[in-house]
Amino acid sequence: MSRTALILLAIIMIAVPARAQQSEPLAELRIDRRTVSPVGAMLRSFVLPGWGQLSLGGEFNRRGAVHLGADAILITSYIWLHYNAGSLENNMFAHVSRYAGIDISNRSRSFQLAVAAHNSLTAYNDFQERSRQWNEILENVPQNQWIWQSEQNRFDYQEIRNRVDRSRQQLPAIATLMVANRIISGVHAFMSARRIASSLPEVSLSMPYYGDPTGVMATVSFRF
Repeated sequence: MSRTALILLAIIMIAVPARAQQSEPLAELRIDRRTVSPVGAMLRSFVLPGWGQLSLGGEFNRRGAVHLGADAILITSYIWLHYNAGSLENNMFAHVSRYAGIDISNRSRSFQLAVAAHNSLTAYNDFQERSRQWNEILENVPQNQWIWQSEQNRFDYQEIRNRVDRSRQQLPAIATLMVANRIISGVHAFMSARRIASSLPEVSLSMPYYGDPTGVMATVSFRF
């Protein structure tokens, strides 16, 4: 036995009287094993779905992986749809420029729909006159003039435009699912962390100080 160990043993023997051999507990130790508070787990899952469950560990890892995987799929889908819509839109502008002879990239949606519905500016204005929609007639200037080379070219433009619109219309739905995934994951993480906190047992050990008849209780708490 080393010299240090002998010194420590002697100090303990002097400090604790012989009557300490009674059946009273020697110390009180409370162990709190919660690694993450309920609010902390919830906030983690709001930031990144599944993070709250993964921080709790154990049986919650699988649920966390599901939320995390769903978020990865949704984000990937959103990026792909946004990129695909942009790519289709560029192809649409090039198609119109080639087969109708007009640049619609910076024109209003109503003008783009007019180009899709009529073979030329003259045909469009004739239709508005027959419908008595005088305020919809476009000025006959070079920047407003278009003539489709064929009906099929115009139909192809309509199809490309519909594909662009479908892609863009899906983006809000995916964004909503991303928000819903965060809310569901956050609520579940909060409830799981609170259930863990309420089910943890406490281990206590008390050590009275015999030099004082009133006694002294020392409590040591650990969070890990």
